[in-house]
Amino acid sequence: MSRLKNRLKYFRSWPIERQFPLLLQPPPKESGNWKYYQYRYKYTFAKRQHDEVLILIRKTIKEACASDINFANIGLVAASATDCPPIWPPVPGSSEIKFYIFKEEGIEFPQAVPIKLIPSGNNVLRVEQIHVRIGGRWQPLKQYLKSFRKARKHNPTEVERQQIWWDRNGKNFSLLKLPAEIRNLIYIHTLGGSIYPRVDVTGSRVLLGSRIDQDFSYSKRHDSRNYSILDINHSIREDVLKAICLGTWKHFINGSVLVDVLRAPVTPPYGWLTRICLHISISQFFELFGVKIDPFLHVVESDSSGHLIRDSRTLKQLNLVFPTPSESGRQNPYADFYRWNHCLGWFRNSPQHRNMSREPCWRTVVDWVILFAFPFIKEIPRVGLHGAIKSDIKRKWEFILDQHYLHRNLDYQPHGFDYEEELQSIIGHWMVYQTPECTCPAKCHGLQDFDHDDTQNMAQEPNSVESRIV
Repeated sequence: MSRLKNRLKYFRSWPIERQFPLLLQPPPKESGNWKYYQYRYKYTFAKRQHDEVLILIRKTIKEACASDINFANIGLVAASATDCPPIWPPVPGSSEIKFYIFKEEGIEFPQAVPIKLIPSGNNVLRVEQIHVRIGGRWQPLKQYLKSFRKARKHNPTEVERQQIWWDRNGKNFSLLKLPAEIRNLIYIHTLGGSIYPRVDVTGSRVLLGSRIDQDFSYSKRHDSRNYSILDINHSIREDVLKAICLGTWKHFINGSVLVDVLRAPVTPPYGWLTRICLHISISQFFELFGVKIDPFLHVVESDSSGHLIRDSRTLKQLNLVFPTPSESGRQNPYADFYRWNHCLGWFRNSPQHRNMSREPCWRTVVDWVILFAFPFIKEIPRVGLHGAIKSDIKRKWEFILDQHYLHRNLDYQPHGFDYEEELQSIIGHWMVYQTPECTCPAKCHGLQDFDHDDTQNMAQEPNSVESRIV
């Protein structure tokens, strides 16, 4: 942490308005070696007095905060720098100039500037009369205030900036007098827009939760939700619950949490699971739909939880978000099988298992995931396929799903897709050690950025593993 003498190292090069407070009130002589957490310079404002100029300055700052979110976030404070008498109303023989302090939030050293009044010919003090001397020139107060910039060491998020503005702009409104549609948008915005549901410790009751409840990764920072708005009163609580149940996406980054939520007997009173977004690994997709790879690729219907998605009658939109191979960190069934068994004797004694690849072709396994999910998601009105999915695979399944839902009441399907035939073409034909080999122009696991359109070539790709090693 910087010592005070280091923070004052370039004192002589500072603008005079930054130097002057330290000349009026210098820090203690022994504080030079004190670190920031031990001592921070603090200017002691002059005693309070009835100063019409200071009152008008503070009023002008407040008005600027009300109209400008950026200015409100500066946190500007004004005060008298000395105990000199006010310069308004003018008194014969008194000084026409007085020094005032302007201190920004998060800035250690304030500004001290001289202020004078330009005569206007009347007895009413106006803000246009107040002029500040900066750089040897006099300028209007409003022009001087525009020179301040946000200077926090840690910039707040957009939501935090807005909250600071609301706190400082002096405005208020009756929330309950707004139209219901606008109130709902405010409720959703207050809670962050996205909900990560979970169940309580008994597994019987659904809670709103937050992302940190589902992801135990120590390498990521997750913001928890602020649910204090639910504690205002019963009426607002019901409105908020209805808004977030019907108007938000329910995100799941853990497949087992989704299963627990779908099985929970006590759920919110509304048709709350209208939109679900699944951000889970390939391994969890396989587990969700009961897919096994040992000893060969097959489906165990009793282990599948896909029927919970199919039987969720309120579900109108489902997004499947596939992680990239680099994001997955080898979280795929083949890497899992190798990790669990590579130390066992039978595995070491089998050349086929010992030499198996742990990096399946992403095009193939993503195609398989959607195939295994098809009987459970085909009746959902809107299914979105996102993330690390090849463009041709995405177009293929979007066409099949759209056509199937559009003609779901017909005895035949015009898309020509035969689910049973496609399933039988892969079931039982892939042994566990026969990891789907990647035939893409650039190998799926060799790229930092996923190649959706197969436009990259491994030999020319600058972000490939080989090129980074070379």
